[in-house]
Amino acid sequence: MAKNLIIGGMSGSGKSTQVKLLAQKFKMKPIFTSKLFRELQKQDLQTNGFWEKQGGTKFLQQRLNNLSADKAFDKKLLEISAKGNFVMDSWTMPWLMDKDSMVAVWLEASPETRAKRVAKRNKQTQEEVLKAIKEKEELSKRIYYQAYGIKFGEDLKPFSIVLNTDNLSEKKVFAILSAFVQAVLKK
Repeated sequence: MAKNLIIGGMSGSGKSTQVKLLAQKFKMKPIFTSKLFRELQKQDLQTNGFWEKQGGTKFLQQRLNNLSADKAFDKKLLEISAKGNFVMDSWTMPWLMDKDSMVAVWLEASPETRAKRVAKRNKQTQEEVLKAIKEKEELSKRIYYQAYGIKFGEDLKPFSIVLNTDNLSEKKVFAILSAFVQAVLKK
């Protein structure tokens, strides 16, 4: 079976960018899990920065009170990725997917660096984004701990490599990950 490539990391660490680039380079199918989840849950797909705004926070709070949608979505992701050859950004798959069917990468970056990136993308101030991502991440950590016992952002055991992206450009991160994935997939 072809392996899946899972890119994990907190908001603004560079997951989506690397999913897109790595999918192109390795001719894998990209899955942007946040967009897919919002689509399936009939949440706003048009607003840039949905998760860093009031609608995203409200949705996270609702999910915390009812984990069934998250669990159903993760089950769907496992089914979709069963054939392999996918690259996806995911906050749960590194813990839920069979270890032999994936290569998992964690992108690390400071909250300040991540807020700066997200603020630029969303056209918001860095201060409001920093506050929003901290709240988002706290709620998300609670969701995944309640659902699966995952210590998201703390337990990095499922990851083959952890890369600090604070001082790296998108191109440098891509070059490093490309070399790593190339080496791993050749095994």
